[in-house]
Amino acid sequence: GAGTKKMMVISAMGASANSSFFYSRVKAEMEASLQEIGFEQLTIFRPALITGNRIEHRSGEKIATMINGWINPLLVGSLRKYQSIPALKIAQSMLTHSLLENEKGTSILLSDKI
Repeated sequence: GAGTKKMMVISAMGASANSSFFYSRVKAEMEASLQEIGFEQLTIFRPALITGNRIEHRSGEKIATMINGWINPLLVGSLRKYQSIPALKIAQSMLTHSLLENEKGTSILLSDKI
C-alpha cells in the first residue's frame, strides 16, 4: 500500500487457515491479507517460540522458554525449525532482508532460516 514496496512481518509457526487454533488461523488470515496487497517483496517470518526480555511476564511462556533451553540442543537437522529463537535475531534478519534488492515475491522463513 501507498507506495510501500517491501513488507516484513512476524507471524507464527503453524499459521494455517485450517488450524483448529484461533491464533494460528488469525495469523494465516493476516498473511493472506498482506499477500493480496501485492507488495514487491513480502517476507513472512514464522518463528517458533520467541525468547528475550519482555516488559510483560507470561508464566506459560517462561516455562516453555526454560524447557526449550533444554530441548534446543536436541533439535538438529530437520527439527531445527522448532528451536526457540531470540527476538534480537529475528529483528536482525528482518533488517537484512529489508535491505536485499533482489528478493521479489513472498518468502516464508521458519526459525531455522531466520
